[in-house]
This record gives sequence, structure tokens and C-alpha cells, in this order.
Amino acid sequence: MLFYSCNALTTLNIPEGVTTIGYYGFSGCEGLTSVDIPASVTTLGNNCFRYCTSLTSVSFKGATEIGANAFSGCTALAMVDFGPGVPCIGAEAFKGCTALREAHIAGNGSTAVNKYAFQGCTSLASVSIGAGVTAIYNSAFSGCTALADLTIEDADVPLHMGYEYDLGILFGRSPLESVYLGRDL
Repeated sequence: MLFYSCNALTTLNIPEGVTTIGYYGFSGCEGLTSVDIPASVTTLGNNCFRYCTSLTSVSFKGATEIGANAFSGCTALAMVDFGPGVPCIGAEAFKGCTALREAHIAGNGSTAVNKYAFQGCTSLASVSIGAGVTAIYNSAFSGCTALADLTIEDADVPLHMGYEYDLGILFGRSPLESVYLGRDL
């Protein structure tokens, strides 16, 4: 919680060599507008950018594990570049990011999108699940009320789509118009 709720913080420069941003590191920094995560960062701790309500874009340069609630409640977040292969998107990582419009998750061959990861992203209209994503868990995209286009890219490996009755449906309440299913489920 080193920089928790530093509301005057607008710019964050993370140099190459930093490997971890810990739990609640920049949570509640309401003035922060964009973050570039260098390739050296392998772990973003739980809640590390939660409620950074002015954050509009995030870019990942390497394989960074995204912790639970890492960006949840970042209501201005419109663009996320997942880069070459995020290994894990934690539970509720982008929950309630109501400005997020598009998500392309390439994956790295063992990437998991955990439960509620994008739940309630009400502007999310297009999702592309790359060949490197191997699992999507409960309610990952539920409540994405603008989601019209879903692409699950071709791959030789099946995509595990987790579902438990009490935890909900993966794409529940989404007005899907177009689905491309490029592999076994």
C-alpha cells in the first residue's frame, strides 16, 4: 500500500528491471491516466491499480501475471494491450471497467482467464480469445451487456470453459450476434 490513494499522481514510469508491483501498490490513485508495464514485470499483485478511476490505457510488454482485482473499478479504462502472452488474468481483474470496449487475449499456451475477470464491462463489444488461452472460468464475461462479437481463434488444444451452477454462465446477459468457434471446447 505504498502509494495507496495518491490522488495527485498522474504519471507512473516503471523502468525495465522491476519484476513485481505488489498488492494495493497504486490502488485508488484517481489521477493516474496511463501505465506501461515493462517486459521485466512478471507479477501484478492483487488490487494493484484498483479504483484508479482516471486510468484510460494499460500496455503489457511481456508475460505478466495479472492478480485478482488488479484493475477492477477503473471506470475510464478503455484500452488494454495484453501484449505477447499474459499467463493469467486473475479473478475480477477488470471487473466493472465500464469504458473497456475491446479485449484481445493472445495467451502464451497456458493462459487462464479467471472467474469474473471482465464481469460488468458494459461497453465491451468485442472479445478475441487467442490460441494461447487454454481456460476461461465462471462468469468471466457475464454482464458484458454490449458484447456482440466473440472470436475463439483456431488452436490444436481444446479450450476449457469452466462452469459451476452457483457461479454463473461465462457470457451471461451478453447480446452476442457473432461467434467464431475455432476449436473444441
